[in-house]
Amino acid sequence: MRFPNFVPRGLAWIGIALCALACRRSPPPAERAATSSSASLVQNTLPVRPEAVASADAWAVQGAKLGGRAGALRLLDAAALRERTFRLDHREADALEAIELYRQVAQGDRGLACAALVSAATLEGELHADPAATYRAVFRAQHGAEADAPCRARADALLLTLSAYRPAPNVLAGLLSAGSGAPDSPARIASSAAPAETGTSDVIVPTLSAAQRGPARLTKIERYGSPEAARIVVFVTAPATYQVGFLDEGSIKPRLFVDIEAASYQGPKSFDVGGLVERVRVGAEAGRTRVVLDLNAAAYRRVFYEPEPFRLIIDVSKDPPEHAEEAAHGPRVVRRVVLDPGHGGHDPGASWAERAAGERRDARHRAPRGSAHRPRAWRCHIAHARQRRLRGTR
Repeated sequence: MRFPNFVPRGLAWIGIALCALACRRSPPPAERAATSSSASLVQNTLPVRPEAVASADAWAVQGAKLGGRAGALRLLDAAALRERTFRLDHREADALEAIELYRQVAQGDRGLACAALVSAATLEGELHADPAATYRAVFRAQHGAEADAPCRARADALLLTLSAYRPAPNVLAGLLSAGSGAPDSPARIASSAAPAETGTSDVIVPTLSAAQRGPARLTKIERYGSPEAARIVVFVTAPATYQVGFLDEGSIKPRLFVDIEAASYQGPKSFDVGGLVERVRVGAEAGRTRVVLDLNAAAYRRVFYEPEPFRLIIDVSKDPPEHAEEAAHGPRVVRRVVLDPGHGGHDPGASWAERAAGERRDARHRAPRGSAHRPRAWRCHIAHARQRRLRGTR
C-alpha cells in the first residue's frame, strides 16, 4: 500500500522550519565564540598578560561599537579582565585601564552604573592605598539615583567593612548634596556614619559587628621589599580584627608582629623578603595567627586594611609617615621641581635651548603677581637628556 506523496514532503518542510527556527534563536557562530571566550577568560584560568590585554582591548572596542546594554556588558568583561590581570601582575596600567572602563560603563548604562562605580571605587582605593577615598566613593554610588537593590546591598557590606574609614556625618551629607543622588535623611546619615578616629592613625582596625565576626583563614602573603621600605600584604578570607606591636623594640633588629584574631593558617612558616624586612614568619596560635616581620633596622609602621578581597597591608619604612612629618614640621617645602618635557620617538619636541627659555618663563610666571608665596628668584637648571649626571640632585 502506497502512502500519499505529500507525507514525506510535509515532513521535509517541518524539518526545514524547525532548523530555521533553531538557527534564528541561536547566535551566529562568531558571536557564540566571542561570548564563550569572554566568559572563559573572565571567570576561568587567566592567560599570559599579552593575551589578556589583547582580549580586553578587543572587547573594549567591540563594546564601544555595539553600544547599549550589550556594549556595556562587553565593557564590563574588559574591565574585569584587566582587573584580574592587575591583581596577578600588579601593573598600574592594568588598574588604570580597568577603572576607566568601569567609568565608561557607568556613563553609558544607568542600570549598570552603580555596580561599575563601586568596582571602580574599590580598585582605585586599592591602587592608591586610600580606603577612606573608597568609602566616600562607594557611599556616593550607593545613594545615586541609579542604584538598584543588589548594588545597595553590596555597598552596604563594603561600607560596613570600611567603617573604620568612615568620615563625619557632615562630610557624608556634603557628598550627598554634591552628588546627583537623592539626599538621604539626616537621621539615617547620623546613625550610619558616626565619625571614626582614623584621620592620622598608623594602625587602622575594622569595626566588626557580631554577624561579621567568625573564623577566617590566611590564604596568601605577598612581599615587596627594598632597603628603605617594604610592604607586606596578608590575604584573609573574611574581615578580621588584629593587634599590632613591636618585640625587642630597642634592639638593633626589632620585630613587628600583627596578631590576627580568629584566623587560622596552613602553609609555609617563613618567607624571605630582603632589604629592610629580612623575612616574614607566620605561626598559628590558639584563637589567632601571628605574622612577624624580622626587621634589619628600626622602622616606622603603618597597618591598615582593604576590602574585596579583605587584606591587611603592613607598611614599614625608615622615614616617618607623611602625616606625622607634616604635623611636626608644617607644609612640605618644595626646593626643586624636575620636569621631563620631551616627547620621544619621531617627535623629540623642542631643542634643549628652546626648552630652557620656555621653562624659565613658565617657572617665573607660574605664581600670580604679588603673591606672598611667589619666590623672589627662580633658578632653573636645564639638563639635556644625553647628560649623564645632574649636579645637585640625588
